[in-house]
Order: sequence, then structure tokens, then C-alpha cells
Amino acid sequence: MRIPVGGGGLLAGAVLAATELNAHPEIIGVQSEFYPSYYAAVIGSPVTPGGATIADGIAVKVPGKIPLSITTPVVREILLVDEIAIEMAVEHLVERERLAVEGAGAVGIAALLAHQDRMRGRRVGIIVSGGNIDPGLLASIIARARMRSGSVARIRVHILDRPGQLGAIATAVASVGGNVLDVQHHRLMGDVPARYAELDITIELESGTGADTVVAALQDRGFNTVILSGGSHGEP
Repeated sequence: MRIPVGGGGLLAGAVLAATELNAHPEIIGVQSEFYPSYYAAVIGSPVTPGGATIADGIAVKVPGKIPLSITTPVVREILLVDEIAIEMAVEHLVERERLAVEGAGAVGIAALLAHQDRMRGRRVGIIVSGGNIDPGLLASIIARARMRSGSVARIRVHILDRPGQLGAIATAVASVGGNVLDVQHHRLMGDVPARYAELDITIELESGTGADTVVAALQDRGFNTVILSGGSHGEP
């Protein structure tokens, strides 16, 4: 079993339930790398927890004494997961399972995704708990995940500041299957000449289409274009 760990109450409850049922699963706790207090207690090493984590529900600096006394004889391992792994778990749950789960509740899935070789071929139970996630944060996590997967990219296009340019760019993007999601128009930057402007454009890409295809389409039409982020389809 993979169980989120903050103060240790949920972990202790799982241990007691397994004992009551006379079951003997391998119980492993999972914590954020920023708050590895339970991990430190298990391995007997001091840590200084802290940091901005989306798993704030388990951002606990000191584990509970009673949970520790219950779990220490049984739980031999605590896995740590980083913020990217937690984000990927949240995105996986909402996109694949249609479950809106907060970061703290998704760390068990994060551990599964981060340690697939270790889990392969085994029966794994994961406690997924807590749906207290801000909709804005959830939207940001999904957008970042799509950026990493290559289905969303950001590009910068240098243009003459005159009518019709944006329409021409949108047409070029659409010609290779891209969809414009957002445009930021910069005219007043000190390094941009007076008769020019810069466009930072977020685009959604069809499966199998990379941002370099969009860049090529724009450059063929005379637009100086660079990739800012994302767009390498299939890359994490």
C-alpha cells in the first residue's frame, strides 16, 4: 500500500486496519521532498523541512508521536516525491480518472508513476484522499502538464506593427493543425524597434505535430519565430 503521510494519522490508521484484518501488506508512506519529516524520523536523520509545495495538506514539520509509535514497528520505508511528480499525478487523476484530487492526496499516485519499475507486476493499493484543490491551480497544473508533453507550446513572433499581421499568423498556425490559445502583444519593450512588435503566443498542437512545424510555417511566410517552451511532442 502507498499512503500519503503528513503527521502520520492516516498511515497509523492503515497499519491498525491491516492488523485488525490480520493482513500483512507492505505499507509504504509517501511524502513531499520539501517536508520529509516522517522520512527523517524513520531513518533517524534530522531534516529542515520547508518550501512551497502543492501538497500542502501533508506539509507537516513534525510527525505525531502516537502515529510514530504505531507505525515504526511496521512501516520500514517512506518514499519522497518531488513537485513535478505530484503535479503529474494530479493531472493524471483528472485527465485519466476524472478525479479532482489535491496534491497531498495524489502523492501515492506520484510514487507509483515515479517508481514504475519497482511496482511492475505487483498488486498495489493506493489511498487517494482529499479534493481540496483550487480550480485555478488545477488549471495551471493541467496546462503545465500539456506543455511538458508537447501538446502545448509557447512561441515568440517578431512582426511589423501594422494591421493584418495577427490574422496572417493565426492562418499559418492553423495551416499545420495548431490552435492559438493565448496572445501577448508587446509594443513598448525597450529592445523592440518602434515600428515592430513581439507576440508571445501559446498554441495547442495536434497529436504528432511539433512546435518546429509551426515555426517553419511562420518562417515560410516571413515571420521571425522562436520557440520559448514546450512543443517537443512526446517529451516530458
